[in-house]
Amino acid sequence: MRATKRRLGDDGAAPATRSRRSSSTGAPLVRLGRKARVSQSGIEQLLLEVGKQGLPHAVSRRTQTRERKRLCSELTPFGALIQEVHVGEVVLPILHPAALLWHCSALTAFKEILARAMLEGPSTLMVYSDGITPQDGLSKHDRRKLVAVYWSVLQIDEFLFSEDAWFPIAVMRNTLLELIDGGLTRVIRDLLLGAFFCATADWRRGIDLQGVGSMVVDSVCLLADMPAVADS
Repeated sequence: MRATKRRLGDDGAAPATRSRRSSSTGAPLVRLGRKARVSQSGIEQLLLEVGKQGLPHAVSRRTQTRERKRLCSELTPFGALIQEVHVGEVVLPILHPAALLWHCSALTAFKEILARAMLEGPSTLMVYSDGITPQDGLSKHDRRKLVAVYWSVLQIDEFLFSEDAWFPIAVMRNTLLELIDGGLTRVIRDLLLGAFFCATADWRRGIDLQGVGSMVVDSVCLLADMPAVADS
């Protein structure tokens, strides 16, 4: 009789048989994302979304572009989601805050957060400037540096710890920022006047949302990280 050798675990039991593939069905995970150089976290999030909502019928880059344009051109009582603000001589595309908030207020979970925040009365607008670079931070001549501007509302409380609670309004390269007289300070001022306190959406008088009433802002808090302050 031929003896059979088995490697035992620490508890003396034989280890479970492991498959060479991470999954018995579907595409092998180790090969996904290689051609497109997608990160593991990116693959994970994409597969989780596909698992929940199903695979779209069309996935080409053209289809993705058309879907983005369709969403960005969607009309709200405050205009399209993507609009423009004049900052000095520069025309800056923005994700319009009132249009975005009206659009998101249709989501059940977010509507509950807004309703709870609005129970406290007038809100405090938070505006945050963030210096970003996709390049090596130690590079001497970084021409890809960006400044992103986000906003949120103080009264949503503990949700401010999540990056999902900070809504982007504008992103620009530093090379463009250098062309603006007054720099980042001018950008923030014109964004406040052109997007938050303008004739079509004056947050001081209140903006009407879907199913939660009107949100009123009576104060503004400005925040920035050190790279953004250095570039202002």
